[in-house]
Formats: sequence, structure tokens, C-alpha cells
Amino acid sequence: MSRYLPDCLQLLYKKNIMLLEIVREERWQDFIELAESYILLINSVIDDFTSKIDADEMVMLREMVRLLQDNEREIAERLEKRLALLKEKMMILKKGKQFSQLYLLQ
Repeated sequence: MSRYLPDCLQLLYKKNIMLLEIVREERWQDFIELAESYILLINSVIDDFTSKIDADEMVMLREMVRLLQDNEREIAERLEKRLALLKEKMMILKKGKQFSQLYLLQ
């Protein structure tokens, strides 16, 4: 287990950083594609933690989880801002459609 833990955490952290960079660059289609594999990797890592890990691995795991949570917090904040922007644009489109319909009625 000791070799697996650093390898899997390193891969998990790498994908997490990639997601964060993609969100910062607002590459939303890339985010959607990578997010799915990231979630599957998290599930795989959790499923593979069936045996006990030693104290050193636990310290490493705690630090990695803290880093992942910090990054995911920023990702969530940026996604919320993106959602608000998309909602605003949808309202503008809806109002434009309503104005067009009113204009056509005249």
C-alpha cells in the first residue's frame, strides 16, 4: 500500500490542479470532460483504501485532502460565478425574445 498511496495521491493532485487551471482559464468544455475522470479517480482511490494505512501515510493523506479541498473550494466559487453569468445571459435572451414578440404584434 505504501507505494500505491503516493502514486494515487500524486495522480489525484495532478488532475485536481489541471481542473483548477482549466476553470481559471474558463475552458468549460475541457472542464466537463476532465471532471468526469477526476470523480471516477476519487471513487477508485476511496474504494482501494480497504486496508489500513500507516501513520506516515495518514499524515500525507490528510495534507493532500486539505490541498484538494482548497482547490475544489476555488473551483466551486468559479463555477458559481459562471452559473450566475449564464443565468444573467439567459434572462437577457428571454427579455430580447419578449421584446421581439411585442414588436411583431404591433
